[in-house]
Amino acid sequence: MSTKTTFKRIALVTVAALGFGMLSVAPSSAVTGHILAGSMYDATNGVALVGAQATVVFDLETASVATFSWSGVGTVLQATASIGSGTTSRGAGRTGTATIAAYSSGWSSSSLAYNPTSGTLVGLGDAVTAGGLITLKLSAAAAGAQIISVTEVDAAGNVGTPVTKTVTWVAGSYKPNVAFSTSYIGASSSTPLTTTSTTTRAAKTIGTVGAMITTTIKSDVNAVLDGQAISYQITSGPGTLSAVTAATTSTSSTAAGRLVSATALALASDDITSVTVIGDGTAGTTVITVTAGNGTDATLIATHTMYFVGAASTYTPVVAYNTLAVGANSAGSSTDYVIAVLVKDSNGNKVVNGTTVYAASSDALTAAIATSATTTSGYAFFDVQGVKAGSGVTLTFRNASTAATSTVTATSTAVAVTTSTFNSATAGAVMSFNKTSYEPGEKMTLMITYKGAGGAVLADNGGTGYVGMFGAAATSNVALQGSLPGVDAYPTDGVEEFTLYAPSLPGTVTVTSGKVTAASNPLYLTRLTATATVASTAANPTLDAATAANDAAAEATDAANAATDAANAAAEAADAATAAAQDAADAVAALSAQVATLISGLKAQLTALTNLVIKIQKKVKA
Repeated sequence: MSTKTTFKRIALVTVAALGFGMLSVAPSSAVTGHILAGSMYDATNGVALVGAQATVVFDLETASVATFSWSGVGTVLQATASIGSGTTSRGAGRTGTATIAAYSSGWSSSSLAYNPTSGTLVGLGDAVTAGGLITLKLSAAAAGAQIISVTEVDAAGNVGTPVTKTVTWVAGSYKPNVAFSTSYIGASSSTPLTTTSTTTRAAKTIGTVGAMITTTIKSDVNAVLDGQAISYQITSGPGTLSAVTAATTSTSSTAAGRLVSATALALASDDITSVTVIGDGTAGTTVITVTAGNGTDATLIATHTMYFVGAASTYTPVVAYNTLAVGANSAGSSTDYVIAVLVKDSNGNKVVNGTTVYAASSDALTAAIATSATTTSGYAFFDVQGVKAGSGVTLTFRNASTAATSTVTATSTAVAVTTSTFNSATAGAVMSFNKTSYEPGEKMTLMITYKGAGGAVLADNGGTGYVGMFGAAATSNVALQGSLPGVDAYPTDGVEEFTLYAPSLPGTVTVTSGKVTAASNPLYLTRLTATATVASTAANPTLDAATAANDAAAEATDAANAATDAANAAAEAADAATAAAQDAADAVAALSAQVATLISGLKAQLTALTNLVIKIQKKVKA
């Protein structure tokens, strides 16, 4: 039998510890192999980072003996034989067992796991089924190549072609990275929370598990970090923490302290650690920090907030509909209610879900309310049943079923019940704008005021509104930003409002509703209209004041400019006068020099004449 047919397939799958993905080789006849996609630092080229771990999984042939050896950098930390489903190179559904039959000196055995310090390993495939899996866990303390070699021998002694695969170890950062790591907080659970954190509230009762925090630590290269030091600490507020556990551990109500930590947990396949936050009997806001890494590598991963709450201390009723119809007006739910009661404890925190709020009507023969409801996210929601027409009915909310035993109470604003309907010969509706004129782009409020029988205020009709009030949605003669009335009506105290914005160009805006569909209404088959103008000259005191201020500022600027021009002209005149004076001075100086020269010449001539006269006198006397 040839080695190519004897050794049909040998798959080598390399998975970085903490989720590093897979490496796989093709059958021995192909030798080269390929790398499967995964979360390895570089799955395409089979690169792992120094300081991490990688796992090599061998899928053995039936009734074969496989010898494993390795060279280069790194070591094999552990070998484990197990049942496996086979890799993709073996085909789906391949199952079997493998055993480690022999090992060289330097290996120590523990159940199915072998911990080597050196040497080679011999593994046996199952003689009946299709082989099995033998897993080697690798590590490297320095950069370089680690070569794993596998050679199989079948029962007839035929030796297969050795298959090798190289794991290249490179230096890289394995510090915890807050951007890639995740930590979530949510309601207590026996399974890890792996989605966005939720707002968590819990009773302050001692021993109550109020929240669970689940954390995954990843490195700077977005690789999961097993064996990291991780710490959870309550930095403020009440509560204690359980011990840190792997994700599959059930929720613990055993307090371990306000600062708990762990290193090298035996994590589940999702590499998550978890901790629970436990009540200590005190109400308040609790802040928990999550830190991973040691020494200078310690990194703050997340800061979580939860609330331990006490008994109800304040009620705040919020009435959604003041004018009610006879019969039911809402479903009494978080999305459809007549009254919502906000319930908080003495610290101002919303109470836990399921807190009972009791209710009573001041006139149950006019408006009746359920005797109680429980809270959801701090609110209790009630419907109010209209019994007969009337007004001035208030609803009181308490923390006990009777007024005598209640310590917390609150009363709503008054509600009214009406039998007035739109389907009446005396009913009507008017559509109008809140102003007659607007500036371009100004906010516009469009209102429809409904009147029921006899002109009475139309009932709000709870969250259901009046379906099909109009035969079509409203339209406008110009494009408007905002919402126009639709076919259904949802009035509050008989009025429905819509927010629009005036167009940028001046003109007339007309909104027209669909046709009224109530056959007995006097407006049947007619349309409601509302008109307003858009003009830049519309009265706008604020704009006028701003314009006046701008005009005054412009005038002041003009005056300042004129003063500047006058100053500049005066400066130029002074410069000209200075120049003229300088010119005159220069002319006088020149004339003075000329006169001095003439006088000097005249003196010389007088001297010469005097000398001549003296000479003549001397000759005459002679």
